Amino acid sequence: MTYSSKAPSTSRIETLNQSARAIIAQKDAEIEKLNRQIDEAEEYLQHHNLGFVNGKIDVESELEALQQELMEIRARSEQDFEFLKLKQQREIDAINEKHHQEILALKKQIAKTENNQLDISNKQQHASKMYKDTVSQNRRNLEEMSSNLLETSIHERQNESSSSYVDPEVIKAQRRAKETEKEVEELEKQLNSLVSEQKEKEEQIQFEKAEAKKRKAEAKVAERQKKLQERENEYKNQIAEMKNKYEGEIEKLQNELSQLIDLNGELDDELAKVLAENTTKANNLEALKNSPSDATIENDHNISASSSSRSSRRKESASSSRIMKKGKKVSKSTTSIKSTTNPSQLFADLPFVEAEIIRLTEENNDLRKELRRLDKLAYIAPPK
Repeated sequence: MTYSSKAPSTSRIETLNQSARAIIAQKDAEIEKLNRQIDEAEEYLQHHNLGFVNGKIDVESELEALQQELMEIRARSEQDFEFLKLKQQREIDAINEKHHQEILALKKQIAKTENNQLDISNKQQHASKMYKDTVSQNRRNLEEMSSNLLETSIHERQNESSSSYVDPEVIKAQRRAKETEKEVEELEKQLNSLVSEQKEKEEQIQFEKAEAKKRKAEAKVAERQKKLQERENEYKNQIAEMKNKYEGEIEKLQNELSQLIDLNGELDDELAKVLAENTTKANNLEALKNSPSDATIENDHNISASSSSRSSRRKESASSSRIMKKGKKVSKSTTSIKSTTNPSQLFADLPFVEAEIIRLTEENNDLRKELRRLDKLAYIAPPK
C-alpha cells in the first residue's frame, strides 16, 4: 500500500519552519530597533542631565512589547504543536480504520469461501448418498432376486426329488446372481475408497488455501504496522526537532529580556544618583545665593565633581548597553558642565537657575510617579 499523506505533512512542516524564521527575523529587527532607541537615549543623556528618563521609558515600553511578543510566539508555537499532534492522530486513526476495514473484508471473503466450500461438500455428500442409496436399492433387488431364485431352487429341488429333473436356466440364473452380488460389493468398496480420497484431497486443498490466505493477510498486517510505526516515529522526530528549535529561540529571547531587566535596574540606580546630584546642586545654589563670595570656589568644585561622576556613570551605562547588544560598538562622547568663576555672571543667572530647579523638581516628582507605575511592569519575571 502507498501512503500519499507524507507530502502534505512535509509541506506543513516547511511552512512552520518558514513562519519560525520569519518570526525570528522580526524579533531581530525589533531588537535592532531597541538597540537604536537605547543609543538615542544614551546620546540624549550626554546633552541633558535628566533626558535619559525618556530612554528608560522607551526601554520599558519595548520591554513590555517584547514580553508580549514572546508570549504570543509561545502561544502560536503551542497551537502549532497541538495542530500537528491532532493531524497526526487523525491520520493514524484513518490508517487504523482503513486497516480494520480491510481485515473485516478479508474475514468476510474467507467466510464466504468457506461457505461455498461447505455447500460444495454438502452437494458432494448428497450425490454420494444418492449413489449409495441407488447401490443399496440394486443390492436389495439382487437379494430379492437371489431369495426368489433360492425359493425357486428349493421348489425345483423338491420337484426334482419327485421328478428328478433340473432346469439349466435356473442354475445359470443362480450363478449370475452370485456374480452380480460380488460385483456390487467390489463396486461399493471402490466407491467408498474414491469418496474418502476425494474428501481428503478437498480438505487438504482447503487447508492449504486457508493457510496461504492467512499468511498473506499476516504479511500485509505486519507490513502496514511497520509503515505506520515508521510514520509515527517520523512525526515524533519532526515534532521533537521543532519543539527544540522553538525552545532555543524562546530561551534566547528570555535571556535578552533578563538583560534588559538588569539594564533597567541600572537605569533606576542612575536615576537615583542623578536625583541626588540635583538635590546637591539645588542645595549648593541655594547656599551660593545666600553667600556667593564664600561658596564660589566650593560650588565650582562640586559642579566639576558631579560632571565627572555623571560622565563616569554614562560610560558604565554605555558598557552595559554594549554587553546587552552582543558586542555592538557604540561611540559616546562624554559631556561636562562648565562652571564659571565670575560671581557677577553667577548672580545674573540665579533667577534662571531657580526656575530650572523648580522645573527639575516637578519633573522629578512626575518621574517618580511614572517609575512607580512602570516598575510594576518592568520587574515582572519572564515566563518559563
